[in-house]
Amino acid sequence: MNTEIRGLTFKNKHFSFTVAENGEVVEIINLYNGENANDTSEDYRFIYLTDFDGQDIYPVSIEPRDDIIAVTFENGLSLDMRAEIFDDFMTFELVSELDKSVKSVTFANLKTVYSNGEYLLNAVGMTAWTNPIEWGYRTPAPSCQAKAFTIFERGMTGAKLGIVFSTEEEALPYLKQVVDAIDIRVGLTSKAGGPYAREWKANFGDYAIITNLDPAFLDENLKYAVEFNVDQYDVHQSPNRTFIQGSFEFAHTENGTAAEYSKGAGNKISDAGMIAAIHTYAYYIDINAHSILSNPKWQAQLHVTESFTLSEDIDGETVVLPTVEDASGFDTSYNFLHTNMSYVLLDEEII
Repeated sequence: MNTEIRGLTFKNKHFSFTVAENGEVVEIINLYNGENANDTSEDYRFIYLTDFDGQDIYPVSIEPRDDIIAVTFENGLSLDMRAEIFDDFMTFELVSELDKSVKSVTFANLKTVYSNGEYLLNAVGMTAWTNPIEWGYRTPAPSCQAKAFTIFERGMTGAKLGIVFSTEEEALPYLKQVVDAIDIRVGLTSKAGGPYAREWKANFGDYAIITNLDPAFLDENLKYAVEFNVDQYDVHQSPNRTFIQGSFEFAHTENGTAAEYSKGAGNKISDAGMIAAIHTYAYYIDINAHSILSNPKWQAQLHVTESFTLSEDIDGETVVLPTVEDASGFDTSYNFLHTNMSYVLLDEEII
């Protein structure tokens, strides 16, 4: 790290960049041609906090201390980050926690001008709670960006991002180095995807998704799948038509068991010359999975975002739940990007 030029400078064989004390990215030097590749269309910060009102909080100082980088923010909070520089990639890791006043931390935020695909900026999340945002390989855009964020509920310590700046030809070999450096105890990695995807023959097959195991529907669709040389049929979750995500109770079977599905629809798909697979979601339990959700043993493993105490008795006609605590700040936004959901656990009943 070079501290002589307008802040901290990070450099490997392919690029260098400089971050000012206020977190602003001053320059990104493409070491292939010596040009400044930084996207200067607007000021942006290498690291910043976001509070629960959506307000960004910027650094007031960034300085090296021993083997870490100490960052102090406008609100007085501080955060430690570790940088590791390798010939072909860099990694940035958060090594301290923040209090509950902060919703998320965005870090390793870099933007380079788009060069028609000649030079690419790519990023890899190296732990399961690191959310990388990058589009080095996507369609033409004003710039390429690599950054990550992590939210308080998931924990911030250990969030880690690997960054590669390279030519298009070199991108995959260098990204493989990042993937190989991931600790599989805390990160998600695969030799069948990401930079290794082109080497995995199964990735070049054709697969289709089916959302109904009704025998007549399945038979008709299998005809088309055979005609178009589909290699794999994925059965997508659907409570009344395929299976219930979480409890894996199958529709169009006598008792709803996976064994019955395998002997019936599963064998039909296999007999047609295709792989029969289940298109499932590791994070998601369907509200219809009663065998799980009605059992206190499994309820204890559900993530609870807020807990309240009822201030009076309720019945089946109750529309508003009266609580002892103030619930006015409870987040009722429910979408794919939120961790909260529109279900309430009352004793042992989910509504």
